[in-house]
Amino acid sequence: MTAKRPHSSRQPRAKLWLRIVIALFALILLLLGAVSLLNARAVNVYNEASASLSNNLKAAAQPQADIDKLLASQQQVDALFTDAEQSARLLLPATKDSIAHNAQLSRQLSKALTQQQQIDNPGAQQNGANADKLNRHSSQQQQGLSQEQRQQVEEMLKRNQELQNANPQPSARPSTQPSPGQVKPW
Repeated sequence: MTAKRPHSSRQPRAKLWLRIVIALFALILLLLGAVSLLNARAVNVYNEASASLSNNLKAAAQPQADIDKLLASQQQVDALFTDAEQSARLLLPATKDSIAHNAQLSRQLSKALTQQQQIDNPGAQQNGANADKLNRHSSQQQQGLSQEQRQQVEEMLKRNQELQNANPQPSARPSTQPSPGQVKPW
């Protein structure tokens, strides 16, 4: 007499090909999650850098701007944009384009601030004629950017504002205004 096993309530294992498909699907979901986290981090860094860039542009437009402080702050903004651009291959196209545009504006502002700093503080590297010319130019204007540089800053502000309005990026900060569906009755 052979004893038969009682019929168990366990289901048989899935076939091998089905287990492989499920494992591949899980791996794809894991990779998509990693790319999403990377994009969210890049957007967060982009938002922080853009806010700092906007503040620096507004400060640079002031006639009594402290060029040394602005340049130091602008170097930090450039570093933030560089950090946000590091994983450009995995970013969404709209995010990548926004980061690249604002990074370019940031570099232009850094270049203008560096030029202004060199005009305001001529180094020992320059000989007498160049130093006299720069000193005359520097004494003609107050501390801050030249009129041409102010115009460039204003243009950068306008382009940046247009880009921000045309293509708003998600922010890490939650909205302070609750939507009608979010209002709780208690």
